[in-house]
Amino acid sequence: MVNPIEPESYHRKLIWWLLFLGSLLTHAFLKPVYGQNGRKTQVTEPVRVLALHQLPDPDSRITLEQAQNIPLRHWQPVSAVNFGSKGRSGWVVSQIYSLRAQEVKLELQTPFIDTVQVWLFTKNDLVKKYPTTGYWRLPHSSHNPNEHRYYLFTLPLEANQAYQVYIRGYVKPGFSLKFAVQYWQPAAFWWHMRYVDWHWALFVGMITMTLGITVIRFGFYPRRIYVYFAGYIFSLALYALLNDGWGIFLPAVIQQQVNPITNHYLLSLGLCFLLLFSRRFLHISKQAPHWWLRINPWWLCLLLIVFIDLAQFASLNEHLVLLRFVYRLGLLVALVAALIWISYLRHALRQGFQPAWLLLCSQLVMLLVYFFTKFLENTGLLPHILPDMLLFRLALVTEITIITIGWLYRQKVIRESKEQLQGQRERMARDLHDSIGSQLTHIVLRLDSLVRRTSGEFQEQTHRLADFTRGTIQMLRETIWVLDQKRLSVSSFANRLQNFLHKLWEGRENPVLNWEFLSTATAPELSPLVAQHLFYITQEAINNALKYACATRIDVRLATQIPNLVLTITDNGGGFDLANTKRINGINYMRKRAEEVGGQFFITSTFKKTEIKISMPIILEEYPVIDI
Repeated sequence: MVNPIEPESYHRKLIWWLLFLGSLLTHAFLKPVYGQNGRKTQVTEPVRVLALHQLPDPDSRITLEQAQNIPLRHWQPVSAVNFGSKGRSGWVVSQIYSLRAQEVKLELQTPFIDTVQVWLFTKNDLVKKYPTTGYWRLPHSSHNPNEHRYYLFTLPLEANQAYQVYIRGYVKPGFSLKFAVQYWQPAAFWWHMRYVDWHWALFVGMITMTLGITVIRFGFYPRRIYVYFAGYIFSLALYALLNDGWGIFLPAVIQQQVNPITNHYLLSLGLCFLLLFSRRFLHISKQAPHWWLRINPWWLCLLLIVFIDLAQFASLNEHLVLLRFVYRLGLLVALVAALIWISYLRHALRQGFQPAWLLLCSQLVMLLVYFFTKFLENTGLLPHILPDMLLFRLALVTEITIITIGWLYRQKVIRESKEQLQGQRERMARDLHDSIGSQLTHIVLRLDSLVRRTSGEFQEQTHRLADFTRGTIQMLRETIWVLDQKRLSVSSFANRLQNFLHKLWEGRENPVLNWEFLSTATAPELSPLVAQHLFYITQEAINNALKYACATRIDVRLATQIPNLVLTITDNGGGFDLANTKRINGINYMRKRAEEVGGQFFITSTFKKTEIKISMPIILEEYPVIDI
C-alpha cells in the first residue's frame, strides 16, 4: 500500500537522483586517468625514471650488498611492482635522474606492507637510509608526519645526478607483495591528495545517500530486503575504505585489528547479505523445492569467519601450510556460496522472473571489473598495477546503479503480476457466484420442495441434505467474499470468520463453541492471499473436529502477533493417531496451504485434547505494492 504522505513519484525522483549522482561519480573517477578530450592524462614527473626492476626473494635471504651486486639482467623490468605468486618478499631498484636540486616525494601506493626498507644511493655512495616502517606504524605521527595512508618518503636530490633507490618489502605468508612506485613534486603531491580525498568523499557521500534512502524506505515499509541491501552496501563500502588505508584514522584500538586478513570479515558479511538480499529479490521462499535453496546463508558466513580466524592465527605464527589449507577451504566455501547464488538465479529464471537477469548483470560487473582484473594481476598475466580500490569503487557504484534499475523493473513486474492475479480472483469469484452458487441454490429449492411432498425417513434425509447444501452455500459465499477483497483488515477478516462459525453452529447444542479474537491497535492490513488460505484451513479444521473429535467443546482463538497472525483451534475430544490414514490427507492439506504463503502449521493430539496452531505472515513480502 502506498503511504499517502510519501507518494510513489517522490521515491522515483530519489532513485533518479541516485542514478544521476552515480554517473557523476563514475565521470569523476575516470577524470584523473582520462582528460577532457578523452586522452590519457600525463603527470609531469619531477625526476626522470630510467628503469624499474624487481627481484623475488621469498625466503628473505638476499642482503642489500648482495642485491647491489646482482646484475640487472637477472632482475625483472616492470612498470609497477607485482611479485604475484612468486613470493611475499623481494627487492626493487628504481633508477632515476634528477635535473635540478630538489626534494621529491617517493610514494609506494599500497597501505599494507608489513616491513618496508628504503635506501637512496648515488652511483657509489649511500645518500640516506630510511627507518624501517610498516602498516602498523602509519597511524603514528613520528613515522607518518604527513598523515598519508600510503608509504611516503622524502628524497633529497641534487642537480644533474643519477640515483638508485633500493626498496625491500615483506608481507606475511599468504599475501602478494605489489605496489606502484610514484615520484611527486611536493606541490603536485598535495594537489593529488586533495583530489583523491575529494573522490573518496564523493564516494562516501553516495554510499551514505544510498543507505539513507534505504533506511527511509525501511521506516515506511519495514521489510528485511532493505536491511539486507543496506548491509551489503555498507560492508563493501567499509571494505573499500579500510583496504585503501583509511583505517589509520580510526582509534588505535580498532586500527590495530585492521589488516588484509581481518578485512575479509567485511567481504564475508557482504557475501552473506548478498545471498539474503537475492533470496528476497528473487522470491526464494523457505519452502523452496530444493534443499540447497533453503540453506541459511548465515551458516556460510560463520564458516568463513572461522576460516578467517584460523588464517589470522596461521599468519601471525607464519604457519604457511595451515594458511594455504585454510585459504583453500575459504575459497571452497566462497565457491559454494557462488553456486547457491547461481541456483537462486536459475530457479527464478525457470519461474519466468525476468528481473533476475539484471541482478546477474550487476554481479558480473563486480566480477569482471574488479575480481577478474585482480586475478590477472596476482597471476602476473597483467603486468600493470591498477588502483585496486578505484576499480572496486567503480564496480560497486555500477552495481548499485544496475540493482536500482533492476529493483524498479522488479516492482513493475510484481505490480503487473498483482493486477493479473487480482483480475483472476475477481473472475473466479464471479464464476463461482454465477455458476456453482446459482446451481446450489437451485438444488436447495428442489430439496425443500421434496421435503414438503415426502414423509418419514426419506423426508428426514432430504431435510438433512438440504441443510448440508445450505452450509455449503454459506462456505461458498465466504470464499467468494475473500476472493473479491482487494484490501482486507485483520479485524474485518476476524468478524467474517466469527460470523461464519456462528452460522455453522446455528441449531447445534453440542459441541460448545468458544470464540476469541485478540488484536493490537496497530495491526496492518491482511494479505488477501493469506486470508484465503487461512479461511480454507479453518473450514477443514472445523469440519474435521465436528466429524471425528466427538468433543463437547471447541475453542477457536485468532490473535495478531506482529508480524504474524496466529489461529489456534482446540477441542477436548478423544484425540487420534497422527499417522491415521483417514485424517492424514486433511492434515497434509492444511499444512501445505500454510506453507504456500510462508506460514507454519503445528498439530498435537492426545487422548483428551487436539490442538491445531497456524501462524501466517500478515503481509507477504513476496507481493509488496511498492517495494523500490
